[in-house]
Amino acid sequence: MLIEDETIRKITEGILDILQNKNEISIECDLMNQGLDSLKTVQLIVWLEEVFDIVIDDEDLLFENFESISKISSLVKKYRAN
Repeated sequence: MLIEDETIRKITEGILDILQNKNEISIECDLMNQGLDSLKTVQLIVWLEEVFDIVIDDEDLLFENFESISKISSLVKKYRAN
């Protein structure tokens, strides 16, 4: 559980930085409503790949995979398991 909590913490920090948001957001919060647009999503993907040392396949580059911290965490977990 500690590894998952650390992953969520890192993802949250990265998203807040990319969105330039100083407020807390929940792991189920709709990130599109918080300002995550296509350009920021690309920034997020690059950041995730660098920080977690993963390569996200093209078929997973769908907005629904980046709607919330929870969904992003699941995606990262999928790639770290491989």
